[in-house]
Amino acid sequence: MPMQFCPKCKGIIIPRTIKGRTLLLCNGCGWWKEVKGEKGLIEVDKIVHDSTKGEGVVDDENILATYKHKCEKCGYEKAEIQDIGVQYSDEDNVMLVKCGKCGFVERIGEAS
Repeated sequence: MPMQFCPKCKGIIIPRTIKGRTLLLCNGCGWWKEVKGEKGLIEVDKIVHDSTKGEGVVDDENILATYKHKCEKCGYEKAEIQDIGVQYSDEDNVMLVKCGKCGFVERIGEAS
């Protein structure tokens, strides 16, 4: 059943079942109307999510991991370089190396 509005106050009409009777009831002004013969006043739509992945989606590796670096945690030999930049003008750039397999992040360069 589509959403309906009260003819008096233009408020939203809510379907209710009271003592076995189905009523359309306005909470604003108290207007009501009995509904006969309609089944399923409230419709429920179920959203179905497609859990399949498209062709070419990689599950286990970071495709941006092209830098040759051995991970301290898992031993994987490729990593992604991330440049965080500077916070103050007298600092060096903060460079991070993210493992292409397990995602472990290491800081490289001078520690400031």
